[in-house]
Amino acid sequence: MAVLRTPSPEPLNPWLLPHSVLATVWQRDHVLLLPVASAPAALARARRLLEERNAPVQTGVYSPCPTLDDVHEGWLRARVAARTAAPGETRDWTSLGVLRLLRTAGDEALAQTTQTPGTERLLEHKDLAATARTYLDLAGNVQETAKTLNIHRQTLYHRLRRIEELTSLTLTDGQDRLTLHLALTLAYHLT
Repeated sequence: MAVLRTPSPEPLNPWLLPHSVLATVWQRDHVLLLPVASAPAALARARRLLEERNAPVQTGVYSPCPTLDDVHEGWLRARVAARTAAPGETRDWTSLGVLRLLRTAGDEALAQTTQTPGTERLLEHKDLAATARTYLDLAGNVQETAKTLNIHRQTLYHRLRRIEELTSLTLTDGQDRLTLHLALTLAYHLT
């Protein structure tokens, strides 16, 4: 299964794809059911056809779908993968990690579950949110975080204190770090 998202549902002529590909537009997304043997080439062809119209394409894939009973779930998973992909990127369901949570519940339910008043305040400060995300992505490694952000370590320590003040979370507590990391990771994918 593959889902190709464009800002507007650009037409995709299925006759320009291999005859073994089933293609349709469903809920504003291009949905392709691809045979395993020709999947990479057919997917690349579909992307090119959409990109030729200057449409940025976000692509998500899920496999295998061995029976027709598996196609619906495959579509839902490929759709989540496409949703998390950057324009021009292809994401595979298996590479999503915690972003698979986007399949388990609606955006509102996930926001209520993962966001706190403190994390919402932090998200209003893009530089501090980026600092927190980088720090947590690098497993709390201060030296690597400062290097990645191209800031002095003392500046990083100051930002980390500010993050703790805004969120009322303690970055030395594992549960608080998990709460913050999950909130920051999912926030950019919730509508």
